[in-house]
Amino acid sequence: MELIFNLYALFCVTTALVGQFQILNHVLAQLDEEDLVKGQPMVARVTFFVLALLFAPVVFLCVIFPEARERFITGMLNALNEG
Repeated sequence: MELIFNLYALFCVTTALVGQFQILNHVLAQLDEEDLVKGQPMVARVTFFVLALLFAPVVFLCVIFPEARERFITGMLNALNEG
């Protein structure tokens, strides 16, 4: 049982790290300069990492499939630009 938990924890951490590079970097690059998230990238990175750890199976699908990744990035940009 401990092996299964360790493998799932490894899956969650690697998914969160890959999501940082494949998803969050694109979002931060496309935001406006005056955006609050762009002004504090470490807060955005820590927040994304924690949420990606919690929702690793969903983020994994966005990391693996390019269509899902583009929709996820577009959705994040729309949500951040509205706020």
